[in-house]
Amino acid sequence: DPDGRPGIAYRVGSVEGVSQVRYIQASVPQPQDTDSWGEPLVIQDRILDDPDPNTGAYPEGTGLFTSQARDPDGLAVVAWYDRSLGALWWSRMNGPGFEAPEMLAGWGHPDPDRDGDMGANVDLTIDIDGQAHLCFQDGLTDSLRYLAPGLGRDEWVDDGVWLDVGGRGHSVHIVGEDCNILLDRGGRPAIVYQDSTMQALLLRRRDTVTPDLVDGWGRRRALRGDGGEVM
Repeated sequence: DPDGRPGIAYRVGSVEGVSQVRYIQASVPQPQDTDSWGEPLVIQDRILDDPDPNTGAYPEGTGLFTSQARDPDGLAVVAWYDRSLGALWWSRMNGPGFEAPEMLAGWGHPDPDRDGDMGANVDLTIDIDGQAHLCFQDGLTDSLRYLAPGLGRDEWVDDGVWLDVGGRGHSVHIVGEDCNILLDRGGRPAIVYQDSTMQALLLRRRDTVTPDLVDGWGRRRALRGDGGEVM
């Protein structure tokens, strides 16, 4: 926070059959023991149909991929993935607690473009004007999405489609895992993420000035892996 006291957003897998998103704030800048932390705040509860489900890669419940940032007033903003509902949620700190969670995307969202399994691998940052910028994975297509709710931006960053030379064939890659979003010195969102199919680390930057863009985002750039220099 503005006084240097750390705060942690985290997931509780199961407490008596309920998963939770919690937030705990330290009372001092360098906490040394449990007495240096306040009581955890519960941001969201999700009842588990099965206390120990076998769901493969991701466990059931809420609070996966918790990500937090601070707004210009120093208040925490938390985003996370609810596996049970297949939804992306967020909440803002409001005084001593947090506002009621809001679904940004997921099954049952009123916007058809955001209706589906959304929100895995979410990452969050906030600009100097207090606007939130999020990257996350679209679970239906294994693609990378970008959302800035206050700016009205809802964009596909990478659909995973790779064209061969001449554009006569294509392949579809799984992209968007481990995405990390930041803002460059010009305030432009840049996202680093994984192409799991190609085992490469990619970068894409949003810039509406450059003429060779795809839906507002520059070309894929491979930072590490088998993708080459620029795509």
